[in-house]
Amino acid sequence: MLSALPECLRQTFEATGTRAYVTSRLPKGYAAQPAGTQLQFSDCSIAVGANDVTVRRGPDKYYVPPPAQLFKRASSIALMHEAGARAILRIYEPAPPSL
Repeated sequence: MLSALPECLRQTFEATGTRAYVTSRLPKGYAAQPAGTQLQFSDCSIAVGANDVTVRRGPDKYYVPPPAQLFKRASSIALMHEAGARAILRIYEPAPPSL
C-alpha cells in the first residue's frame, strides 16, 4: 500500500488473516494514532481520519478506506486495513535519504 511511495516509506513486514490474527502480529510498543494526527515522512504527509488514512505526496493522493487504523512506534508506522473478513497489517520504516 504505502510502499507505492518508495521515496517516503519502505515496507518491512506484512501479516494477512483474520483481524484477531493480524492484531496479534503487531509488535509491542506501537500506539494507535488518534483521528487528526498528521505525520511527515520525507515529502509525504499522512493524515489519520476517524477510520481511514490519507497519504499525500505533491499532487498525488493515496486513500486507505475504512476500516483502517494507523499505529506508530519511534520512527516506524504500522497500517492495519480490513476488507471483509480479511485483515492486512503492514509495517513501514522511513526510506533512506536519496543521494
